[in-house]
Amino acid sequence: MPDKPIYPPIWILIAATATGPLALNIFVPSMPGLVRVFDTDYATIQLTLTLYLVGVALAQLAYGPLSDRFGRRPALLWGLAIYAVREPDVRHGLVDRSADRRAHPAGCRRLRRHGSRPGDRA
Repeated sequence: MPDKPIYPPIWILIAATATGPLALNIFVPSMPGLVRVFDTDYATIQLTLTLYLVGVALAQLAYGPLSDRFGRRPALLWGLAIYAVREPDVRHGLVDRSADRRAHPAGCRRLRRHGSRPGDRA
């Protein structure tokens, strides 16, 4: 008697599928606030949305053939492993040392204490 294939729980598939739309639905309403926080124009913030969508499209082009060749599970696990290894570096500014100081936690505390722009001191 052949063994039945083991299917992953449906909640894992839902969570993996929902991450892209969830990130988009969190980011878009915050765009006007980002203009104020980073003291920039709306076009620059819109560029981040464009780059996010380009990144999602390129990831689809890469993950599609990889999941066809190796299967969905290995492609998803490799992507998760790459994210887990690289995310702390990006979050702590180790990858791009020219990143804005406001992204660093100490910089965030200074901004809260002194205001995000020169005229915002409370």
